[in-house]
Amino acid sequence: MIRENGKKILKFSMILALVFLSLFESYGKTSRDADLSIQKREIQRIADYIGNKRPGLRRSEREELASAIYQNSFSLQFPKNSEFARDKDIDKIAFLVGVIQTESQFKRTAKSHKGAMGYMQIMPETAKWLAKSKSLPYKDKKDLYSVDLNVRMGVLFLNDLMKETGSPKDALLAYNAGLGGFRKWGGLSAYPKSIATHYHTWKNFKESHTVYEELAFLKAQ
Repeated sequence: MIRENGKKILKFSMILALVFLSLFESYGKTSRDADLSIQKREIQRIADYIGNKRPGLRRSEREELASAIYQNSFSLQFPKNSEFARDKDIDKIAFLVGVIQTESQFKRTAKSHKGAMGYMQIMPETAKWLAKSKSLPYKDKKDLYSVDLNVRMGVLFLNDLMKETGSPKDALLAYNAGLGGFRKWGGLSAYPKSIATHYHTWKNFKESHTVYEELAFLKAQ
């Protein structure tokens, strides 16, 4: 009798464990699907913003850049207690969008008279240094037209400059003028102001885009 009851309890415990495992896997899948959906929507918003600023850009280019911005924005590291464009909780995507829009107007093949290249206008010499210090796959300056690599290098360089200067604004001044130029004459004040303008333009665009999506969803119900 005791042995029979023991078998029943064991069987019940196994069934219960399988139910909990099924629920856990289902929740995990739902959570992952939700995260993926949020990611896709955010990338699409960035792509739409880029298209709004550069209507002639091909959809595939917009989406590739939007994905690079989204993925690499997570790597931005701001100094503690820092703020930018009157925001204490700095929007990483807005910050990165502002830099790229100011530097290249979302043009992949942009090249300055000094030789800076790509979306984030990286100098080949800086790229060589970053490739060596950060173990990045860089062979020659043509690689600076690689979307993800260019954005990743720009983010890593900004992180180093933020460590050196202690603030996002000063890091931007050094990004534009060079660290030596920043320390010598302070940099061009209009540069971070331009980025701040684009920073808020993106945030306003995103807010209006989100409201539109919510209204469209309500109408579909």
